[in-house]
Amino acid sequence: MTPPTQSHTPRLREHPAIQEGLRRSRSVLLARIQALLFDSPYYAPLRAFLDRLARSDAPALILGELGSGKAMVAEYLHHASQRRGPYVFVNCKALDPARAELELFGYEDLPGPDGSPREVEGCFEAARGGSLFLDEIEALSPALQVKLLHALQERRIQRTGASIPVGIDTRLIVAAGTDLASVVRSGEFREDLYYQLNVAPVRLLPLRGRADDVIALVRYFAQLYGPKLGHQEVEVTPEAEALLRAHPWHGNLRELENTVHYAMIVSRDGRIGAADLRLLQASGEPTFPVCEPGSQADADLVLSALEVLFGRLFVQGQPDLYELVERSLVSSAFRHCKGNQVQTAKCLSVSRNVVRTQLKRFGLLEKD
Repeated sequence: MTPPTQSHTPRLREHPAIQEGLRRSRSVLLARIQALLFDSPYYAPLRAFLDRLARSDAPALILGELGSGKAMVAEYLHHASQRRGPYVFVNCKALDPARAELELFGYEDLPGPDGSPREVEGCFEAARGGSLFLDEIEALSPALQVKLLHALQERRIQRTGASIPVGIDTRLIVAAGTDLASVVRSGEFREDLYYQLNVAPVRLLPLRGRADDVIALVRYFAQLYGPKLGHQEVEVTPEAEALLRAHPWHGNLRELENTVHYAMIVSRDGRIGAADLRLLQASGEPTFPVCEPGSQADADLVLSALEVLFGRLFVQGQPDLYELVERSLVSSAFRHCKGNQVQTAKCLSVSRNVVRTQLKRFGLLEKD
């Protein structure tokens, strides 16, 4: 039986973990990745290394923390290479263990009406002439690690249920979010497969400690999202810049991009201030910056934060919003002043009669 060709062999049904590379303009994609990863002294030699690696057919192993840009580097390697086939992305952790082998290597089904078996390609064949990116490679089962090792060594695969192997012309790029060498030492990842993949490892540094890179990336993302949100010119205040430099960025590039995108949504006139930043703690919970209590900066920060919260209420279509906010303001001031009407009036910069009327209206004071 002659090996099937792409023209008459159906691909495996789409799986949520499998995403065929978008047919984006090479120039646009490369420009974006270069701006994100290579606009710093550290990454200049890495870019030169990736350009050399892209021209090779050797497997590429990308190592880095969550959100450090591993997927972008994989796309860069594919689009900077001379390969013109598709780019196929698979998240190994999201694969259904019961179907993972079929998804990756394909299968031959029961014979059809003409007596010949139905042949279905997996991801290796779907990426024919191009690149297959396997993210979170450490999640592959031991059985699939063996099949992957044989595919790399023999340059061919065997579909499930088939008797004849199929030759492949697919560049393999893999990524791991953990120290793969330690996974090997624990016995959960094959040592021979690790050495087969570890020909030219690419290590991505986390953002923490790279303050200059952070600010350059903030400006890049601000320019990216600004025009879409009606801001042609974007400014980052010194207070915001200081907070951005000091933040640990546990989520790396992904967290930084989301932070800038959010700031551009809630900022006024394209000016990113400290109050526009929603920075995440290690737990993933958002935290907002604070300034010296009583300072003008603190007042501006609180007012900006209020505008953000009002914006959420506007989006939600909160009913009776004006009365709700007025009641909340008056009652909060009354509690703050421990029930003293004179102090409450002073706090709100209104007369005592106005305060008394509002307190009665909202049921916070007994009517005469």
